[in-house]
Amino acid sequence: MDKCPPEIHARIFSYACTDDGTTGLSLSLVSRYIYDVSSPFQWQAVSLPGYTHLVLFAQRLQRHTRTNNPKRPIYHLFISDRGTPPPATNCWDTQPLEPVSKEATDALNFILPYASPTLLTFTFYSSVAFMGGAASMTQVLNYSYPNLTELTLRGRCTPVQLRLFNNPDLESTLSSFSMPKLRHLHLAIPCHGFSYGNLQETRNLIHKIASSNLTHLRISFLDMWGSKRIAEVLHAELAALGLTKPVLKLPSIREAHSDSPRIPITVVPSAEKRASEVTWERLFPESLQLLAVQPSPTANFYCSCCMDFRGDIDVMRLFNAMAQEADDKRFLYLGQGCQSMSMGLQYGEKEALYDWLQRIEGGIGCWGKKDFAFDEEDDRKPLRPSSKPTASSSTFSPTLTSSEQKITAPKSVRTVVRKLKLWLTALTDD
Repeated sequence: MDKCPPEIHARIFSYACTDDGTTGLSLSLVSRYIYDVSSPFQWQAVSLPGYTHLVLFAQRLQRHTRTNNPKRPIYHLFISDRGTPPPATNCWDTQPLEPVSKEATDALNFILPYASPTLLTFTFYSSVAFMGGAASMTQVLNYSYPNLTELTLRGRCTPVQLRLFNNPDLESTLSSFSMPKLRHLHLAIPCHGFSYGNLQETRNLIHKIASSNLTHLRISFLDMWGSKRIAEVLHAELAALGLTKPVLKLPSIREAHSDSPRIPITVVPSAEKRASEVTWERLFPESLQLLAVQPSPTANFYCSCCMDFRGDIDVMRLFNAMAQEADDKRFLYLGQGCQSMSMGLQYGEKEALYDWLQRIEGGIGCWGKKDFAFDEEDDRKPLRPSSKPTASSSTFSPTLTSSEQKITAPKSVRTVVRKLKLWLTALTDD
């Protein structure tokens, strides 16, 4: 280390600080020299997985700015408000007195203005339900992100609740919001089956966020059950865009009841499904190159007492038919295998953090199918599963360019970085 000039050390540290922030924190604890040289790169990628991390980082950021230190750019940011104290108000109130914790609100209002000018990728995971979640989402959408290319918003408020919180006009509330370079957008939200005005408000939210450069859109529906209306809307839109056939053949289903052999075999006859005419404002921008959809969970068995009521049997068949007949280079259907192990935790915090790290490293992240599931309820299990995600086509592997990612390193430098991280791990363990 003594024989290496500071410029080389700085170059190595810039490549090393591309994880979830662990390396930057470790470097700051080694020595005064290592701290000073690595300081400009320690916040290149920052993950704040929970309320406590969010508040503590905001406090550290305040101390850093008060002492007139050089600004440390943040290129990749993950924020989760998990653990935020719940609001002391009715969850259906449109204007709660304190929608979320004041500490969490103040922390976001300090971190986001600091980070927004330099951010390239941003994942915001909100676990606060209803109007409290709408308040958190509004905070994120109140700032401009001039260099942001990829955004994931995961919330528990519907688009209608987001509009109600910003009553009367969401457009005027978010008038200063801008993402001119955004190309990849992932919305993970409940839509209540596109009922009660949620279809129009989902469309308004997508088109408000999306720029003319948007090429990849993923929608993960976080409703607790499947929706026939959502499947029909997606079929109509895909057919209008020429991504799937307007008439789809729905196969018959023959299901035996293994628990009770005396019950006769259930037979659901085959049928044809014709796409309805698009009479609403188009949900998806015409600039899209890839549309990815993760539907709400539906049962993998036929139960006439409830599935007919919700239309689950038609939802399953229609989504499967769309996936088989659609242009596989432009439409990605993410079925049950991509969801979390527990119903109600679809696209949970572990999966969101995993996808964010994958995208920083140049992986597919949320834009490809995974052959594993995440156990969101067990914090003892590691974030990274043993198997790796796979993409069904190379078109599902959008990567950040070198100018966007700012972490591309030659092979020899990557070898040095790996050795440095091993050394830091051993040092901190001691």
